[in-house]
Amino acid sequence: MSQVVRPRVCPSRITILLWAFNLCVGLVLPLTAARADSIPVYLEWERPLGSTCPPAKVLEQDVEETLDRPVFTSQKAAQLYITGFIEEQHDSTLVRLSARNRKGALLGTRELHAVGGGCAALRSDIVLVLTLLVEREQILSDAPSALTTSFGPSGTLMLHVLPRWSAGVGPTLVLDIADSLQLRWDLSYFLPVPVRTASGIAADLHAVSLTMRACPHLLGSSDSDWTLHACGGLQVGTWLISQTEPSGRALQLRLLAQGLVELRAGLRLGSGAKLELSAGPSLAISRTSVYASYAADSRVFLYRVPLVGAQLQLALTF
Repeated sequence: MSQVVRPRVCPSRITILLWAFNLCVGLVLPLTAARADSIPVYLEWERPLGSTCPPAKVLEQDVEETLDRPVFTSQKAAQLYITGFIEEQHDSTLVRLSARNRKGALLGTRELHAVGGGCAALRSDIVLVLTLLVEREQILSDAPSALTTSFGPSGTLMLHVLPRWSAGVGPTLVLDIADSLQLRWDLSYFLPVPVRTASGIAADLHAVSLTMRACPHLLGSSDSDWTLHACGGLQVGTWLISQTEPSGRALQLRLLAQGLVELRAGLRLGSGAKLELSAGPSLAISRTSVYASYAADSRVFLYRVPLVGAQLQLALTF
């Protein structure tokens, strides 16, 4: 009985790298989508003594029943603040509703009028105005956000990737999608790190890499003085191995591929400048082994990239 032998299909390194980056993006995008929830609202509603106006709790329940979702929250957690001013006289009643954002900017006002002592009859009108104010801001917040870009230098420190720490420098490009998601690209050159074996073989290891990160916002906003992101990304490039002893050996190129997870804190310096510091572990996708030539037809093991490392980056963008 003949046996059918099926060829083994091994995924290429590029396929593995693309799968890893898609996984990173897949993990962080759900965090971004979760931000599309209803805007939390705080209602400040004080009735004069003896007023026939409905209490705040009644109005809040009416609005939430109309919209069929939770809307109102505490003053500290709110992003939209609605204030109700009630003026009741013998022959007239005035209800003024105003909406402001977290910065105190006025977003809109509405006035309702009734006869003296007739504020209870305005209940449905007050609920309608509150609903319109809430929905207007919700629609504006759900509208497509403008993209902003920034550019600047960055310095990166790799730990436990080469035999000793390695410092890299290069440009950084940042794309901010409002207060939801930040995409980053870093092109870095890592300075040489000398390696020497007991047998007298010596080489300099340096690298060139492109790092891609997807970073959803955790805290702060585009208008805040500070922000916090959680980032997942992929670093690809090449190791450059220059053997110095024995001399005259050809330059070796080896694949550099790592997955990254990190926290990134940003501080606004004014005039559009922003200073960012990030730190987190790295996982080697390709554990490159480096060999050195000892004679015409022989080689000796020089170094292998560890499975787990870490990176620390400082970036200044404008």
